[in-house]
Amino acid sequence: MAHYATCIKNAKFEVLLFTNYWQPSDSQKTITDALRELSKRVGREGGKKIVVKLVYDRGTFQQLIQNHSPVPPELWSAIDLPTADEIPHLDMQVVNYHRPLVGTFHSKFLVVDREIGLLNSNNIQDRPNLEMMMHLEGPIVQSLYDTALISFANPLVPTLPLLAVPPPPETLAGFGFQDSNPWLKEVPLSGAAEATRRLLELETQRLGRQQTEARKAGRMKDLVRAIIEKEAETPVVPRQQGWFGEVGEGLEARLEGILAGVGGGEKSPSTSRSNSRGPSRRQSVDVVHVHANDPPLHPPKHAFTTPSISTSAPAPASTTTAAAASPSSPTRAAPSISSSNAIQTPLHTPPESPSLGANRVFASSPDPLDDRNPHLKDDTQATTVVEDPDEEDEEDGERVRGSSEKAKKVTIAEPPIPEEVLGRLAKMTKRLNAGVLSEPLPTVDDSDAIDQFIPHMLHAPHKPFPMVLVNRKPRGMPGHQDLRNPQNAAWLAGFKFAKKRIFIQTPTWNARPAVDAAIDACKRGVEVILYLGLGFNDKGESIPFQGGTNEEVVVRMYKSLRKCGKQQFLKCYWYVAKDQSRPLNAAIKQRNCHVKLAIFDDCVGMAGNGNQDTQSWYHSQEVNVLLDSREVCEDWINALHHNQNTHLYGEIDTDGIWRDPTGATVAVLDRKKEAARLELERKEAGAAGAAGASKA
Repeated sequence: MAHYATCIKNAKFEVLLFTNYWQPSDSQKTITDALRELSKRVGREGGKKIVVKLVYDRGTFQQLIQNHSPVPPELWSAIDLPTADEIPHLDMQVVNYHRPLVGTFHSKFLVVDREIGLLNSNNIQDRPNLEMMMHLEGPIVQSLYDTALISFANPLVPTLPLLAVPPPPETLAGFGFQDSNPWLKEVPLSGAAEATRRLLELETQRLGRQQTEARKAGRMKDLVRAIIEKEAETPVVPRQQGWFGEVGEGLEARLEGILAGVGGGEKSPSTSRSNSRGPSRRQSVDVVHVHANDPPLHPPKHAFTTPSISTSAPAPASTTTAAAASPSSPTRAAPSISSSNAIQTPLHTPPESPSLGANRVFASSPDPLDDRNPHLKDDTQATTVVEDPDEEDEEDGERVRGSSEKAKKVTIAEPPIPEEVLGRLAKMTKRLNAGVLSEPLPTVDDSDAIDQFIPHMLHAPHKPFPMVLVNRKPRGMPGHQDLRNPQNAAWLAGFKFAKKRIFIQTPTWNARPAVDAAIDACKRGVEVILYLGLGFNDKGESIPFQGGTNEEVVVRMYKSLRKCGKQQFLKCYWYVAKDQSRPLNAAIKQRNCHVKLAIFDDCVGMAGNGNQDTQSWYHSQEVNVLLDSREVCEDWINALHHNQNTHLYGEIDTDGIWRDPTGATVAVLDRKKEAARLELERKEAGAAGAAGASKA
């Protein structure tokens, strides 16, 4: 909503705002504050009033008579809109649009000054959703403008200032990319990117120092014990200025060596990450870190190749704060991702496709990543193995005669990381917790979640490419008759003519035409990749004739494909949030995905408002953009995989069930989590009761 607000505040003539939900929330407040600020700016500048048209959908009895029901100014405060007195320099007109019974106005887009359009998946409400928004310019905006006029369907009072003023012919020279785009200068996308990178670097260094100190403090007892045992058999040469006063040089040297071996003597905290789920970045032949519950060393079934980002780009320039960044500040493009080091995802970029160039700009720049195993757990015991063939083995505090390796093992119970050490991950999790019913804790390593979290991306300068809106009007009557419309035709054509790969991310998946077309594509040998929401809107999708829940449909699809031996072409995943290591059921409203995207053969993309469910295929009004650009499709896929962990942890088995590396399903893990929560509450209640009794 921040980009919505920026575009609204910079409007000069008119604002057309259309959304499904208009709910009291921080998102809504962001929009209403922007309208108030726009009115104040016009008042200061002494300009003409700016015209605002707003459409939303909340069913009322009045819509049985008039689908496009006007909302008079005296009712604005009841829906948390600014009153006419609060925005004296705006002329606003509001419409509540719904076509009974089930003809939902599901569209979400913004048009400002007939110059830019924002088409997005999110409503104006707070939800813990991953969303997708597109900033559009060029002739496609006129299609959005026409869609807005058709959707408003009321007398324009007042009329739109630019209605009779068509935009001038567009030329490539008239477009601005990245920092040269005036609509993006006040948005923390590119100008603040360097400040963000620098801030994260500094915070990483600070957290690294804190983690190093925490490890030193937690392990000092074991270290001293190991040193004393070793020194009991080894004479030392006294020295006047040692670490502990008059001690031997040998003791100091061995202390330094052992301290470095268990992670207490890192020279550069900023390049070291404690509690990582994968191998250490430091190379050592004498020290090996292992975990008690390590999975096999071969790549786990749920994990793809860890994203690898090129480090050939120069280091980012330092900027003091994001707010201080100016358009004239030097900025650096994001690290280039070539065909040899591109992010390896289920949607693999074919060798002949152009590489993702170095001119993409991200809000934060990923660090180079090593090949980490995503299934290592942070809450296991770490065993440090110090090679010494002359010593006995020590395991779990008991001395045992050594094995053939004759290594000395010091088992160290890792203390939980203090909350202040979570740093960047905690901040990101707080952002992701917007609108949650209960706040989940992050379950992935700090480095994994932050290094590649890029919520904003600016495309590199590119040539014009074909683009068209593919919409559908709402149908209020129940039934599955309204199949012939531009939106559905575009989807069906994509399924039918795809030759290599189909990628779809959608919160719901049960529309019979889409499911059947995906199965047919698999039977032709086309790879179909589905990113779906576990439990998303299960109550609504379980209504008769709606198609069923995502889980039910996935099981049916795999069952159908196993009969003909084509199940290997279907790859289904449950959405996994960026700070999580397993799917969370959408019913608990902690981490959901609301993105609506389809990509066919890596080059034809369709995104916007429409879900792959019965409601969007047959009833709701939807607005989507269809484009033909391999470059943009690659950007979309890379952006998606930077902002979720679905491709790492979300893969479903061919029986339609998700399992973790131990074989536990989501339901099993949820029951364990709930049992642990109840046990903790019981203990806390018992402790509180005991404390009260002692006071009495």
